[in-house]
Parts: sequence; C-alpha cells; structure tokens
Amino acid sequence: MAASAVVVAGLVWLLMSNRPTISSNSSESPTAGSANQQEKTLTLYYAAGLQAPVNEITTAYEASHHVHVETEVGGSGTLLSQILVSGGDVFLAADRFYLDEASQKNLAPLIVPVAYQFPVIVVHKGNPKRISALKDLLKPQVRVSLADPQRAAIGRAVGDLLEKDDRWEPLWKKAVTHTATVNEVATNVKLGGADAGIVWNTTAAQVPDLEVVRVPEFDSAKSEIAAGLLKSSKDPQAAQEFLRYLTNPDEGLKVFARHGYAVAVTKAPVPR
Repeated sequence: MAASAVVVAGLVWLLMSNRPTISSNSSESPTAGSANQQEKTLTLYYAAGLQAPVNEITTAYEASHHVHVETEVGGSGTLLSQILVSGGDVFLAADRFYLDEASQKNLAPLIVPVAYQFPVIVVHKGNPKRISALKDLLKPQVRVSLADPQRAAIGRAVGDLLEKDDRWEPLWKKAVTHTATVNEVATNVKLGGADAGIVWNTTAAQVPDLEVVRVPEFDSAKSEIAAGLLKSSKDPQAAQEFLRYLTNPDEGLKVFARHGYAVAVTKAPVPR
C-alpha cells in the first residue's frame, strides 16, 4: 500500500514538472499581442448629402491611422436627435445651426467650419416643365419633392427663408413627396417621381443626370457645413485627432474641394 502511494506521488511530480511555464511578461502572450494591436473605434454622425467626400475621407483615415470609423448617416436634424440619446464622437452637419443647437445643449464643446453650400432647384435634363423661378414650382402640372425641415438641413434652411413672405406653406402642401434627406429629393427627381426638387448645389453636382436652376432667393442663402467634437466621446483625444484631419486644408478639406465644395478657411486649427 505504501509502495503504491509512492508510485502515485512520483507520477504526479513528473506531470507537474513537465508542464510548460507561461511567463506573464512574455512578448508572445496572445492577450498582450491582441491588446497592442486592437484598433480604436470612433462614431461619426454625418449629413447624408456629404456622403461622397466623407466616404473618401474616412477610408483614407482608417488606412493611415489604424482607427475604425463607424458612421451614422441621415438628415442633420435626425442625427442631432440620435446624438441626444446615444452619444458619439464627432458630428458633421450640413448646416451650422445643428452644431449651435448641440452646443447650447452642452453636447459639442468644439465647432469647426468645413465648407459652404446653398440651395438650388433641380429638374430633368432639358427642363421640360420650363421652370425658371420659385413661383413655377406652384404650377399645377409641376410635381415637387421637398425635404422635411424637422429632419433635413435643406428643408429647414429653405423653410426658414420662404416663411418670411408666406411662400413655404403652399409649396410644402403641394409637394408630392416629403423626404428625410436631401439625397432622397435628388433621387426622386432623377427617377421621375417628381419634376423638380430643392437640394444643395453640392448635392446637385453629384447627380449629373439632373439640370440645375438657380434663383436669386437661394443664391444668397449660404449655409455653413460644420463639424463638432462631442462631449460624449469616450476617447476625446482620438476624436479630436480625427476632427483635426477632417478640417485640415491638406487632408479632409482637400477632398471636399475636389468634390466641388467651397471649403472654409480655418484660421484657428483644432488644438492638440
């Protein structure tokens, strides 16, 4: 019996002595390696009409900075409502109005101008309905598509402008479609769901199938595209670094300019 106990004890000692030792400081530790290689993630809210330049900017930023940029796309008004509930890192709105609103709600401590745009009327090529003025949109035979002022910056900007002389309500009631984003207005006209729509000049430039009609009331109605750092950011340093890239004349703003935007001249760069 005693001999059996000795044999068992010997086997246990052999098994224990042959187990591989794992050093907590080993550079080959899978946990340490994955932690070092784990990339940061940022959440960017941006207006749907800015999709072309933003897609290009985020793709380049992810490749050069090893940061994953998750995006939420929609009308600027809709996005502000989402930010109030869910938070995020950076907000890029089609009109500074929404960043100022965010600032008043203590959501955006830093706001930087990006570019400028103004409303235009878009129609089918050749302008078959012969639209040359805003009043032409009220003609019975003209089907109009408009963006919702509660959800999209273009709708709010145009609504505020036309409400001054009571021209907005008749136009809004006459519209055959009310959309959540400026992109949907352009798509409705392009696909024949409407004869005309009101979009940003920069949106129209992205849809070559449509023809632009400029009117005096809109030419002076310039809106500032702006970006803001959100107070809810879990990594404000990483969010600020992205905002710096987005508003850098040699990086993000260069992309906006290439897509036809009149970029802002930022006198004070985003602080480090």
